[in-house]
Amino acid sequence: MNIIKLESWKDIPNYEGIYKVSNCGAILSVQRQALAKGGKFRIVPEKIMSFYTDQYGYIITGLCKNSLVKNKKVHRLVALAFIPNPHNKPSINHKDGNKTNNYVDNLEWVTPQENTDHANHLGLLNFINAPKGENSGSSILKNKDVLQIRDIYLTKNISKKEISKLFNVSYTAIYKIINRITWKHI
Repeated sequence: MNIIKLESWKDIPNYEGIYKVSNCGAILSVQRQALAKGGKFRIVPEKIMSFYTDQYGYIITGLCKNSLVKNKKVHRLVALAFIPNPHNKPSINHKDGNKTNNYVDNLEWVTPQENTDHANHLGLLNFINAPKGENSGSSILKNKDVLQIRDIYLTKNISKKEISKLFNVSYTAIYKIINRITWKHI
């Protein structure tokens, strides 16, 4: 027997009256009045929000509140609205391993360790053979840049913040390179 599940909607926590999320992973911007330039009100029409996929394969949408746009992972919005979390677990797991399947029945609250164990069980973790350093598809820096960054930091009186500007990467990237959290193999 085929059971047809109907799409249901709930307010997104902290965005009540502005956005709703469905149990199927859709995001709705609700019709409302908003303050426009010049101090006048305008009607914001109801619409289904668009998405994009981040570098890790998760579906993201931008939510605006008080003129501030924040990018949110859709699976987290679905879980927050529809799945009780009595043990206050911080992570959300895609049961089938597909990061784009944000149906509520495919999501569950987990600990980071449970999430890693599940990904490992499904064969989604392959750190040993993953490209590293400049061979990684997401790398901005080259091996020679990393060596230069470490040399500059050790021999010159230049801060991590200044080095980050020199190489056009974040402070965090520089911090992780210098402390060998990333680029360990060099």
